[in-house]
This record gives sequence, structure tokens and C-alpha cells, in this order.
Amino acid sequence: MTYQFVLPAYVKGVSEIVGSIQKRKLEMIQPNQYSMQLDESATKAFADALQHALADPAKHKLENASLHLTVEVELENNANLYWYYQPRPDVIAPKRMLTQNGLAKQAFIVLKDDELL
Repeated sequence: MTYQFVLPAYVKGVSEIVGSIQKRKLEMIQPNQYSMQLDESATKAFADALQHALADPAKHKLENASLHLTVEVELENNANLYWYYQPRPDVIAPKRMLTQNGLAKQAFIVLKDDELL
């Protein structure tokens, strides 16, 4: 799977992008109910692919203060990428989810310190 990111205000060594791979799991107690479960090996594969993309000039380009990044990783069909980007320590971006069909429309609850935003 190929993920393409455009990360505004990127600063090498300061900005941070973090992701985890989650899989849908059918709940046996509730028919037709799913939960998301962390896939540790796929998350490690994504983290390794992310580091590879950041180190390979063919996979990233800094243009107009935005990092254009291409991350390629082998994942199973039911894998979803949950990720967030933090341009600098005092700026927090909302968590997002990517599926094979693109950015999910699901909303996430966002907190700043202990306050609901």
C-alpha cells in the first residue's frame, strides 16, 4: 500500500508523524459489531517504512515549507492507518484514519489538556 502525505510547516528533527495500524475484528458477543485492534507487527512495518521514506530522497521532497512524503508498506486488506502529525511540540493536529478507500469520515474526539475541543 502506498500512502502520500503533505505535511505543512515540516521541520526536520522537530516535526513528528506517528501512525499505528489497526484491524477490524468481529465481536463474537454482538453479531455484526466490529472493534479495532492494534496490529503490532504491521505498526512496526509502517514505522520502518516511514523512516525509510524520510531517509530516501526519492520518497520525500520539501516544497513551500511542506514535506511531500511517500510511504510504501505491505499491509493486509483489512488494515487501517491511524496517524497524527505534530509540526512542533506546541501544535497538535487531530488524529486521522486512512483506509484503502481513503480518509475515513469518522470523527475523533479531540482533547487539549483536559478540555474537550
